[in-house]
Amino acid sequence: MTFKLTVDRNRLPQRLTTSFPATGIYDSTGWEGNTISVETRFTGWGGRVSIKASPANKVTTKLEDRDGV
Repeated sequence: MTFKLTVDRNRLPQRLTTSFPATGIYDSTGWEGNTISVETRFTGWGGRVSIKASPANKVTTKLEDRDGV
């Protein structure tokens, strides 16, 4: 995996680009052997936000794969 993080003059993140090889991906669209890149842009620094914990009935410590195992 490779990444590039771009920051502004205040050292706040502006853009994050990540890339990784699409190996082991079964997909009829032909992703295997290609590179997947994702670009995330960050804006609106300084805005007021509120983060609340999720309700207990919406949280788990058990991870499952697609088959529910």
